[in-house]
Amino acid sequence: MDKDIQLNTGEALAGPVLPCVKKAKLDLVVLRYMAQRVSVTLRSLDQETITARPVLYYLDERRRRTHRMAIYNPEELLLYKELAFVGFVSGKLKPLRPSDAANLRIMDKKLVAELANTPGLLSYSSLELHEGNWCNLVLLNDPEVKPRVKHAATHQYAAYEVAPSCYEWIRLHNGHMPAGLADNERLLQKTRYYTYQGAERRLTIREITYQEA
Repeated sequence: MDKDIQLNTGEALAGPVLPCVKKAKLDLVVLRYMAQRVSVTLRSLDQETITARPVLYYLDERRRRTHRMAIYNPEELLLYKELAFVGFVSGKLKPLRPSDAANLRIMDKKLVAELANTPGLLSYSSLELHEGNWCNLVLLNDPEVKPRVKHAATHQYAAYEVAPSCYEWIRLHNGHMPAGLADNERLLQKTRYYTYQGAERRLTIREITYQEA
């Protein structure tokens, strides 16, 4: 991924940019793996037996980690066409209060159900990482679908009410897959790096955009 990097700042900027770029590239490896797992799972399905949406799958990964896939539109995912993606990688606050952890799980389940009514949303995957952290991958048929997901009521509550009390940092990646799931190419377009600091959970935002060299 040879890119020129243009940096735009949110509320504040502290520290070098380069480590964020390196982490974004590592995150992309995980997101690529998750997309491949979606592809393999889709091709093993008996399409005629699928009635309820989303179709939920729980895969066992290495070290007994969970990989959940919520597939909303399997037919469109199998088409050879460009897809947009959003990747969410987070680091949980330590120590995390049990009540906050429970609230996070509840919000996640509600979000999976609520997103079923979002036109253009194709799948939502969650992969368990080390130390109880998670990586989420959302696949969409058009970048214009992103605002619909962002403004969903449960997503708004999770982002502005739940996240500050549950996370130390979040990396939010936006990109596209030129040939959809039929190819391994995943191109990052923008990364936002959120950090929550202090007892007041002050939010700092860094934004990095990637442009073709």
